[in-house]
Amino acid sequence: MNITLTPSRISTLLGPYRCPVDLVLAERVGRYVSQLIHWNRRVSLTAVMDPVEIVRRHFGESFFAVEVVPISEGRLADVGSGAGFPGAAIALASPRAHVTLIEPNSKKVAFLETIRGDLDLRNLEITKARVEDCWEILARADFVTSRAFGNYDKLLKVMSSRRGSGAKAVFWLGESDARKIGSQAGWRWSEPLRIPQSERRVLLIGSPLEREL
Repeated sequence: MNITLTPSRISTLLGPYRCPVDLVLAERVGRYVSQLIHWNRRVSLTAVMDPVEIVRRHFGESFFAVEVVPISEGRLADVGSGAGFPGAAIALASPRAHVTLIEPNSKKVAFLETIRGDLDLRNLEITKARVEDCWEILARADFVTSRAFGNYDKLLKVMSSRRGSGAKAVFWLGESDARKIGSQAGWRWSEPLRIPQSERRVLLIGSPLEREL
């Protein structure tokens, strides 16, 4: 692990994101970062190569949601998990949450399975599938998260079938995408929350409206 990423340094880096990070959690974040850098040499997992920026942008942005959304004890489905953000990071910070990662890429799934075993994340499940094949998982979720999925129209269409269930969508987005998605009919969206340490990225939270009888 990079010498700058001691548990104390990691805890300090994550301070602005409002989620308490003790030295035990920080040490586990450091192990995750080491695995991510190692795997990224042969599998494209992240364009962010600086370990400090990995902590800030991947873990900080993921942990931010733990404090602003009541996500820490619910059932969460993370769509297009990639290298595990935000889903695996939330599972790490919230051991009482039940998190299912949905990722269709076999190599990324292999990385996620390594992380689950290395960090003993017993509250984490991994499903190799496309979102349209995961209706049952989404139907059971209290929260559906996505940070880099892209095809939000497809995801919102699947979630709309659960109108009135109380399920919430939680998206990490740029401001322009947040404005576009936040204008979709049939949904109730909160005011976008500015992500700490970011100039343009926000957290957008919404739920499908009940159909009128």
